[in-house]
Amino acid sequence: MNQVTFTTLNFWMAFAALFMVIALIQQFGHSWTRHAAIRKGLLVVFSLALYFWIAEHLIWVLMISIFVNHAAAIGIHKSEGFGRKLLTGVGLAFNIFMLGFFK
Repeated sequence: MNQVTFTTLNFWMAFAALFMVIALIQQFGHSWTRHAAIRKGLLVVFSLALYFWIAEHLIWVLMISIFVNHAAAIGIHKSEGFGRKLLTGVGLAFNIFMLGFFK
Protein backbone atom coordinates (compact mmCIF):
# COMPACT_ATOMS: atom_id res chain seq x y z
CA MET A 1 0.00 0.00 0.00
CA ASN A 2 1.39 3.39 -0.99
CA GLN A 3 1.23 6.19 1.53
CA VAL A 4 -0.35 9.13 -0.28
CA THR A 5 -1.77 12.09 1.59
CA PHE A 6 -2.68 15.60 0.54
CA THR A 7 0.81 16.79 1.48
CA THR A 8 2.87 14.35 -0.60
CA LEU A 9 4.47 15.13 -3.91
CA ASN A 10 2.79 12.08 -5.49
CA PHE A 11 -0.66 13.47 -4.71
CA TRP A 12 0.12 16.93 -6.05
CA MET A 13 1.62 15.51 -9.24
CA ALA A 14 -1.53 13.41 -9.83
CA PHE A 15 -3.71 16.41 -9.02
CA ALA A 16 -1.76 18.63 -11.42
CA ALA A 17 -2.06 16.03 -14.19
CA LEU A 18 -5.82 15.76 -13.68
CA PHE A 19 -6.20 19.53 -13.59
CA MET A 20 -4.25 19.92 -16.82
CA VAL A 21 -6.26 17.21 -18.61
CA ILE A 22 -9.56 18.80 -17.58
CA ALA A 23 -8.33 22.29 -18.49
CA LEU A 24 -7.10 21.12 -21.91
CA ILE A 25 -10.37 19.34 -22.61
CA GLN A 26 -12.30 22.45 -21.62
CA GLN A 27 -10.13 24.71 -23.76
CA PHE A 28 -9.41 22.66 -26.86
CA GLY A 29 -11.78 19.70 -26.79
CA HIS A 30 -14.59 18.99 -29.18
CA SER A 31 -18.07 20.14 -28.26
CA TRP A 32 -19.03 16.78 -26.73
CA THR A 33 -16.01 16.86 -24.38
CA ARG A 34 -16.99 20.23 -22.95
CA HIS A 35 -20.08 18.86 -21.25
CA ALA A 36 -19.98 18.81 -17.46
CA ALA A 37 -20.87 15.10 -17.40
CA ILE A 38 -17.66 14.24 -19.30
CA ARG A 39 -15.54 16.26 -16.89
CA LYS A 40 -17.30 14.76 -13.87
CA GLY A 41 -16.81 11.27 -15.25
CA LEU A 42 -13.13 11.96 -15.79
CA LEU A 43 -12.86 13.21 -12.22
CA VAL A 44 -14.50 10.01 -10.93
CA VAL A 45 -12.15 7.84 -12.99
CA PHE A 46 -9.08 9.70 -11.72
CA SER A 47 -10.38 9.54 -8.14
CA LEU A 48 -10.93 5.78 -8.39
CA ALA A 49 -7.48 5.34 -9.94
CA LEU A 50 -5.86 7.31 -7.11
CA TYR A 51 -7.80 5.35 -4.51
CA PHE A 52 -6.83 2.09 -6.21
CA TRP A 53 -3.20 3.18 -6.17
CA ILE A 54 -3.38 3.93 -2.44
CA ALA A 55 -5.40 0.92 -1.23
CA GLU A 56 -6.30 -1.51 -3.98
CA HIS A 57 -7.67 -4.06 -1.53
CA LEU A 58 -10.42 -1.59 -0.47
CA ILE A 59 -11.56 -0.35 -3.89
CA TRP A 60 -14.70 -2.49 -3.62
CA VAL A 61 -15.78 -0.44 -0.58
CA LEU A 62 -15.69 2.76 -2.60
CA MET A 63 -17.46 1.16 -5.55
CA ILE A 64 -20.30 -0.13 -3.34
CA SER A 65 -20.58 3.26 -1.67
CA ILE A 66 -20.78 5.05 -5.01
CA PHE A 67 -23.43 2.64 -6.28
CA VAL A 68 -25.61 2.82 -3.15
CA ASN A 69 -25.35 6.60 -2.86
CA HIS A 70 -26.13 7.10 -6.54
CA ALA A 71 -29.15 4.80 -6.33
CA ALA A 72 -30.34 6.60 -3.18
CA ALA A 73 -29.92 9.99 -4.85
CA ILE A 74 -31.96 8.90 -7.87
CA GLY A 75 -34.64 7.48 -5.57
CA ILE A 76 -34.73 10.64 -3.47
CA HIS A 77 -35.06 12.77 -6.59
CA LYS A 78 -37.96 10.70 -7.94
CA SER A 79 -39.90 10.27 -4.70
CA GLU A 80 -41.93 12.61 -2.52
CA GLY A 81 -43.07 12.77 1.07
CA PHE A 82 -42.31 9.82 3.33
CA GLY A 83 -40.46 7.89 0.60
CA ARG A 84 -37.97 10.73 0.24
CA LYS A 85 -37.40 10.87 3.98
CA LEU A 86 -37.05 7.09 4.18
CA LEU A 87 -34.48 6.97 1.38
CA THR A 88 -32.56 9.84 2.93
CA GLY A 89 -32.47 8.01 6.26
CA VAL A 90 -31.43 4.73 4.64
CA GLY A 91 -28.65 6.46 2.69
CA LEU A 92 -27.46 8.28 5.79
CA ALA A 93 -27.53 5.08 7.86
CA PHE A 94 -25.57 3.25 5.17
CA ASN A 95 -22.88 5.94 5.09
CA ILE A 96 -22.59 6.06 8.88
CA PHE A 97 -22.35 2.26 8.98
CA MET A 98 -19.62 2.23 6.33
CA LEU A 99 -17.71 4.96 8.13
CA GLY A 100 -17.98 3.20 11.49
CA PHE A 101 -17.10 -0.24 10.11
CA PHE A 102 -14.11 0.73 7.99
CA LYS A 103 -12.70 3.61 10.03
